[in-house]
Formats: sequence, C-alpha cells, structure tokens
Amino acid sequence: MSASLKPHAGALGSSRCRVRVDASLGAYVGVKSAGELQRLCKQKSSGFWQAADRQINVRSRGGSGPKRRVATMMPVAAPKVLMRPPGQRQFEWVDMWEAYTMNKVVFVKEPVTEDSANNLMALTLYLDSVDQKRIYYWLNCPGGEVVPTLALYDTMQYVRSPTATVGYGMCLGMGGFLLACGGEKAAKP
Repeated sequence: MSASLKPHAGALGSSRCRVRVDASLGAYVGVKSAGELQRLCKQKSSGFWQAADRQINVRSRGGSGPKRRVATMMPVAAPKVLMRPPGQRQFEWVDMWEAYTMNKVVFVKEPVTEDSANNLMALTLYLDSVDQKRIYYWLNCPGGEVVPTLALYDTMQYVRSPTATVGYGMCLGMGGFLLACGGEKAAKP
C-alpha cells in the first residue's frame, strides 16, 4: 500500500501541483484518503507545499516513514479565583492554592518526607499565628516516613487552633495515622 505523493517539479513555484496516486490500492495519507489529498492539492497554492514541508520532516527514521516534529506543550498554571485577601478592601485574582491557604485549608497530597513535613509544619505554625480558626488538612497521602510524620503530628497537637482532617483518595500507612490525629475527622468515599 504505497502511494507516490510528490509535487510536480514546478509545483513550488506554480499555483497547481500533481499527486500521483494509485487509487486501486486505497492508500491513506494521515487520516485523509489519497484521492481526497489529490483533490485538495488541486485547490491549494504553492504555499501549501511549503507549509507541509515545514510541518513534516521527510527524512525517515530507519526507513520507517516520515518523522514529524515534536509538539511542545504549554505549561498549565493553577486556576485563578477572585477573592478579597484579609485586611484589604479590593478583590484580587489569586492562585487557587493560595486561596485555600488563606482559608486555612492544607492539602497533603504526597508521601510525607522530611522536606514536605518541614513545609507543612511551617505552614501550620503560620496559620496558627494568623488567627484561632480551625485548620483543615485534606489528606490524599500514600504513606511516608515515620519520624517526619510524627513531627507533623506533634506540631498539629502543639498549635492552639483546632484541627480537622479529611481523607479523600487514599490514606495509607502514616497518611492514615495523620487522618486519625485530627480533632474532627472525616473520610470521603
């Protein structure tokens, strides 16, 4: 099933091109049939072939066919939400995770390591210093190390703010221990 798809020698400079296709083979190029490609080729100008040549690198990789360029993906940022930060009059667009933190919601969504436990303890102590409202810990924690988890537990017991833990996803090993340590406990199905 091979089709010869080549522009006529003068096609890059002219407004028409020729594509030779053996229609009996039922060849397809990409998702378009070769006959449809031939029809489209008659309608397109030379800019089509120049753009196609830029898009498809015709050097084959080990003879396995055309080698396409790798598309680069745009980074995905966290959504922004409109909220009024404490002590300000105007509403601002803030990062969703920052908005949760302002509302004293802490997400634990990775295994508890020394680094993550230090960050969580610092955040817990900061949120306790802001006011005495309840601190919510949302846990989707596949376990972690024992000593850093116990340090986080000690910090949760030390703060004056009441704590609440909510388990969503999985709370395995030390994640289950943290779930049981909250003043109020809840688990989602």
